[in-house]
Amino acid sequence: MGAVIGGATTRSGWDTAVYGLVGGTLGVIGDALVDDVFYTMITDLQIRERPLKGESITQSQDTNAKQGTATRLRQEIKSENIKWKIYRTRIVSTANKVNLKFEEAKPGLINGLVRSISGIF
Repeated sequence: MGAVIGGATTRSGWDTAVYGLVGGTLGVIGDALVDDVFYTMITDLQIRERPLKGESITQSQDTNAKQGTATRLRQEIKSENIKWKIYRTRIVSTANKVNLKFEEAKPGLINGLVRSISGIF
């Protein structure tokens, strides 16, 4: 904006600098009044299903997670004839708008989560 005001004047270089400074100041103030807000909601979902009668389920899980910068946790689990089928997924929902308040974003985030979960079934 400052460049437009400064370039539009045909006066001396001093006037151009003043208009440029005023326009730049107005631009900074305008940017301070406008906030680009971004909310992210991460939902870990685990669904458990009982196996059919006579169905045998074998589960193997291998986790290799870093804890901090130097520690590493290694875990291995093996099970035979477990009582549940387990499905896991992660759903990421986002909302982005100028001057967005969480209460305004919440219904959209919830609706997106419900849509994602219902799509699984």
